[in-house]
Amino acid sequence: MQRKTAFSREHPDSARRVGKRPRETLQNILKKKLRPPLLAAMAWVLRRPALRRLALACLARLPFLEARLRVLHANRHFVPQEEIVPDEAHMTPGARRAYGDLKAAIRQGKAFS
Repeated sequence: MQRKTAFSREHPDSARRVGKRPRETLQNILKKKLRPPLLAAMAWVLRRPALRRLALACLARLPFLEARLRVLHANRHFVPQEEIVPDEAHMTPGARRAYGDLKAAIRQGKAFS
């Protein structure tokens, strides 16, 4: 006998959508919690030439992990920038006009998307 629920009839892919958000949240939490100690451990290993050679030799066998760690190490100082909203009062008239044209073009581009 097939079980039917109102939610699954309305949304056939509901099981996939319902389960996805908690997993993504858990992944984000783990990334935030594990990143600082992992970066500290990487720095500690990289300061010791013998350990560095050993670690690189081990990682040569796991290229996918080596690539992920290289990206993590390269972006260790990256901090996402907040959107900067220019203060139009401090702009020259030409800059204000160009900024207004740019905003209008962006709005028009979003309207066509």
